[in-house]
Amino acid sequence: MQITIHCYGVAARVSGGETHTLQLPERSKVSEALEYFGERDAELAAVLRRCACAIDDRMVTRSQMLSEDDVLALLPPVAGG
Repeated sequence: MQITIHCYGVAARVSGGETHTLQLPERSKVSEALEYFGERDAELAAVLRRCACAIDDRMVTRSQMLSEDDVLALLPPVAGG
């Protein structure tokens, strides 16, 4: 199955762009997508561990099952003052 990952903030910088396409086995979970996506770079893997995740503007847990053509948004923590 194919999904799209949208990265924001530091996740976009470390991953090399805002939008990425992944091919995953059917019935993959968010956690498995993040593991696969993070395999390419240790710094990216560290950032992914801290990101919140959303599908279709809805926050999801890492145990959420993915479906064909889902758009997974990765939302890194932000600091402000």
